[in-house]
Amino acid sequence: MKEQKSNMKKNKIGLIEVKAALNDSRFRKMLPSDLDEEIIKFLSNPSCPCNVPLYRKVLKDCTSQLSKYYPDREIVTLAILKRS
Repeated sequence: MKEQKSNMKKNKIGLIEVKAALNDSRFRKMLPSDLDEEIIKFLSNPSCPCNVPLYRKVLKDCTSQLSKYYPDREIVTLAILKRS
């Protein structure tokens, strides 16, 4: 049962996966240009917690790009993230 639960978590796209994807120029090229300014800020300081709103925006507005980048994973909904 525990193994099944950990596998479920591995198959989700959450904030950590968004952060990892944003570090990849191939993923960034897929994103809309209106995010460019925020992405530049992210790249200048990727470990800053101030980037969390960008991660959430990508999770909410860029689902098709995330699905292409992580084809075997499911996107975590923002309602789930707010509970955490």
